[in-house]
Amino acid sequence: MKKYIQKLRAKPEEEKKHLVHIFTFVGAGLMIVLWTFTLGNSFDDPSLSVRVQEDLQPFKKLQANVIDGYNTLSNTSEDTTQ
Repeated sequence: MKKYIQKLRAKPEEEKKHLVHIFTFVGAGLMIVLWTFTLGNSFDDPSLSVRVQEDLQPFKKLQANVIDGYNTLSNTSEDTTQ
């Protein structure tokens, strides 16, 4: 491994940059492939939908508050214009 690193250090700067780009894309590609294969296991979990529903509860309450506030403001503005 040391000999390979020594050879890389001896190469011109342009070639080193080219190799870095290649290694980066290959590494990212491998990570994406591994992530894709493990992603299926996450969606097969039956408790996932329950957890998602529990996580979304505060946002549903916020949505209801925003809609209620909008309706109250729009009713108030209609009352003042008449």
